[in-house]
Amino acid sequence: KKLIAKAKAFSPDLMAFSAEANMFPYVKQYAKVIKEELDIPTIIGGLHATALPEYVIAHEQFDMLCRGEGEIPMLELCNKMEQGKDYSDVPSLWVKKKDGTLVKNEMAHLVDDIDQLPYPDRDLFYKYNAFSHHLLIMGSRGCKFRCSYCHNSFQHDLYKGNGKWVRRRKVDRLIDEIQWARKRYPIKAIEFEDECFTDE
Repeated sequence: KKLIAKAKAFSPDLMAFSAEANMFPYVKQYAKVIKEELDIPTIIGGLHATALPEYVIAHEQFDMLCRGEGEIPMLELCNKMEQGKDYSDVPSLWVKKKDGTLVKNEMAHLVDDIDQLPYPDRDLFYKYNAFSHHLLIMGSRGCKFRCSYCHNSFQHDLYKGNGKWVRRRKVDRLIDEIQWARKRYPIKAIEFEDECFTDE
């Protein structure tokens, strides 16, 4: 009830969800309730949607699905929605059209230089106590290995021909983000979330 009240007060134009496999049962429940109450477009992304897009998009509460990295596709989607343009052709998105057809767009090209991306906006998470003094940060994306139990085993093939899967940030840029975060938040611990932090 609190979530619905907050969502209605915010009056969003789009509701976006992300989920790994263990969280999907909860996410689909929240999405269903929000969809019924607000009747706004919904999109889901994350590893579960990327790995099992046919299964995930079959749930009626999701109007769109983003496969793979979402920064650029989400930006393009929001820009087109704001301009009142058709967004069914945005790369990496699967979009349900009003006539019942499902548009499955090809994967977008990966961001080659991840240092070009802005620092994550953590203010909202900090405001609602999702984190306080523990900073999670990444200095790279991807992993060169293909362990069968890991999502990297299929991500390599998913992005084949669309950019290099393993990308690293410049050390100076990483340090700058840490210093930037320490000025904004009472950081006491830093946790690197890289899959292969020291691997070359």
